[in-house]
Amino acid sequence: MQNPWLNIYISEDKQIYAAKDDYDYIQKLLQSTKYKSLTQNKKKNYALKLNLYPQHFVGDIRNSKIIILSLNPGYNEKYRDSYLKKPKYATTIKNNLRLNKKTKFHAFDLSTPDDKGYWDKKLNVWFESKIKEKLNNNKEGNSSEELDKYFTNMISLAEFFPYHSESYNELYDKIANEDFLPTQQYVFDIIKNRINDEKDNVIIILSRSFKKWYDAIPELKKYEYCFETNNPSNPSFKLENIQKVIRIPLEEHLKNISQNNNFMTKLTN
Repeated sequence: MQNPWLNIYISEDKQIYAAKDDYDYIQKLLQSTKYKSLTQNKKKNYALKLNLYPQHFVGDIRNSKIIILSLNPGYNEKYRDSYLKKPKYATTIKNNLRLNKKTKFHAFDLSTPDDKGYWDKKLNVWFESKIKEKLNNNKEGNSSEELDKYFTNMISLAEFFPYHSESYNELYDKIANEDFLPTQQYVFDIIKNRINDEKDNVIIILSRSFKKWYDAIPELKKYEYCFETNNPSNPSFKLENIQKVIRIPLEEHLKNISQNNNFMTKLTN
């Protein structure tokens, strides 16, 4: 499947950034009664924030040693302000979506020691000294080329749904005529191909929305190197909080119990 992020639609007023293959589905959603009703919710802001480049994935999801799977890129005014103050960051995202030679793990690019972001806080338990060096370089305006290569080789992030929002709603799960968006299919295919490649031992860590990912990529359930964080509402990446979960259907489990009981009956008779 060709990368749908190679063609990105940008509206004249720059209020919509979307993959061209997704655009018609997005427009249909925005005009729907369900979406309009949803965005009137006063308790949570479910509105899609389409005025920024989507962060569908961060880093090289085709080759990194670890892929962390999450739900969708969040949004707040602090992120928007940081994004706008650093114009080159939008170009970095665009290059990353295209998965070209300039692709890099850029989740730490907007952070400094005095103003840390979500992912540098979360992944500090793995890369404390290197993240500290990266954030200091950001503050001083120094190059981090070698660090960027290291992070890009080690880790990438992938979102189930590619577009920003403050809060997520299940209405977004399948908006392409009750199916996944072309961009979603593209990312799912990359992950499927990697876990089905016997020579590729990529580590997959589900941090949020486990069921959505398992429904989209059923092969993950039996993949040897698939793990889950133990608190999806506030995932911790300490190694003791990342667990291997063997998912066996209840029907199969009951059959095993039944067979074992029959075996025990034979032994005692």
